[in-house]
Amino acid sequence: MAFRLGDRGLWIGTSGSGKTVAMALSLDRLYGQRQMVVLNSKDDPAFARWRGLRVRKLTELRKAEWPRDPLVVWTPVRDEVRSPAHMDAFCSWLWNRKHTIVAIDELRMLAPSAIPLPGFADLIERSRGTRDLTVAMGTQRPSFIPHSAYTEATVIYLFRLASKEDRRNVAAFTHESLNEPVRHRHGFWEYRAGDMHATYWPDVRDLLDAEEAPIRTQQAAATRAPAMVSTGG
Repeated sequence: MAFRLGDRGLWIGTSGSGKTVAMALSLDRLYGQRQMVVLNSKDDPAFARWRGLRVRKLTELRKAEWPRDPLVVWTPVRDEVRSPAHMDAFCSWLWNRKHTIVAIDELRMLAPSAIPLPGFADLIERSRGTRDLTVAMGTQRPSFIPHSAYTEATVIYLFRLASKEDRRNVAAFTHESLNEPVRHRHGFWEYRAGDMHATYWPDVRDLLDAEEAPIRTQQAAATRAPAMVSTGG
């Protein structure tokens, strides 16, 4: 899966399309190269099963130390997950600390409208090549996210969507081939910015078979990598 250090990845798809599994597999390959911080705002089982430091409050993120804590999962308490101030402070914390892989399970937590939170704007628009930040973002409703999420993304994975209009909007900001339908339950289009066309994959497992094996081999599973995820998402 063509997601690597320094990328801005955007996974788009309705619930159950496979986008969270694909994101987790991509992150799995980067495990241990930088500290990984996951914003698990929906308490998704895919991330809930990962082994690592687990925190509920934003201030507890300060406990995270590298390399002692290679994986940190923040599942915010209700007051914080609904607080733009807390979400903005999270982005600013990432911006200031640098050298981090960050995963955002639902982009609308940090960009609830076409106008993103100031911290998110810094994170996605200003950090490329200067802060050593790798950003993985997921969303179910692409029509409601900032345009910068598309224009700053280096690679996009487009899964099933409930609305044809959503698909057209994605294609308008990225590449016309992404307007083509997804033909399989967990199929998706993969598009890297600047490429002439997108690549269609019938299933995440097909893409994995086409590439080198992920770092989470049977031998490494007990020592390095996060626990594998479910097949939903």
